[in-house]
Amino acid sequence: MTENKKANRHSKWIMASYGAGPATNQFFRMAYVTLVFYFYEAEIGLDVWLTGTAYIIFAIWNAINDPLVGFLTDRPFKFTKKWGRRFPWTMIGGIPWVLSYILIFTPPANNPISDAWILFGWLIFTTCMFDTFNSIWWVNFYAIFPSKFRSLDERRTASGIITPVGVIGIALGGLLPPLLINYGDQPSYVIQAIVISVLGLIMLFSGIPGWKEDPESVEKYLETYEQTKADTSFFKILKESFKQRSFIVYITIYFTFQVLIFSIQSSIPYFVRFVLGMKESGQLFIQIAFLIGALISIP
Repeated sequence: MTENKKANRHSKWIMASYGAGPATNQFFRMAYVTLVFYFYEAEIGLDVWLTGTAYIIFAIWNAINDPLVGFLTDRPFKFTKKWGRRFPWTMIGGIPWVLSYILIFTPPANNPISDAWILFGWLIFTTCMFDTFNSIWWVNFYAIFPSKFRSLDERRTASGIITPVGVIGIALGGLLPPLLINYGDQPSYVIQAIVISVLGLIMLFSGIPGWKEDPESVEKYLETYEQTKADTSFFKILKESFKQRSFIVYITIYFTFQVLIFSIQSSIPYFVRFVLGMKESGQLFIQIAFLIGALISIP
């Protein structure tokens, strides 16, 4: 009993602070998925096939960079002893990730027909950069949880606090962007991106106490690294992973789920503007329905 109490050493405030991570991630996810494809295809006028191809390239990179980032950052660095194993990477990736959202909505002022390839390249470059920094942040942030909250009781308590905090990010990401944009007004999307990024920075910094690592876990990692490290190449690990049938089933289901979610959310502005004939604020009603579903699904 005493040992269990000792393991529950983090306050609920720290757990809530850790929850700022999922909240920030969902905040940008909702805003990104709902607006980016529509912005380039309907507002800028980039050909739908080029926009779709850029998204496919982005999706392929998105599938590759998460395991690659995990492999490259999962080792000691010069800053590890002083700043931690994962925390520095959450800052190295997190800050530029939040700011790079603005670049997506500030493409060159080129003609979408004669200079389509320039806009096509900009879309690929900015979305892949956005996702790369997100991966650096998210992979390392997510890995902090088991080493920070070590007992089962503490993990259950933390999850019960983190999940509702994450829903706040879903709500803000779904409800705020429609209030900041105007259909047919490209500068309003830039303003939206700036506001979202500023709020994202506030959320990011509010999470620092939550995902800052405990010194003892860093020391333990450094002491045991030489004994536990595996001299294995990235591609060998990837090959072994794809030999696991359960992993393949999970990836397949997750892939189809993500395609469904992306398709539904990306269709919202089209449905509101061209089918319902409503203003951008009409997106709020659909997003509220998504939010209600998310709240109901909380265990």
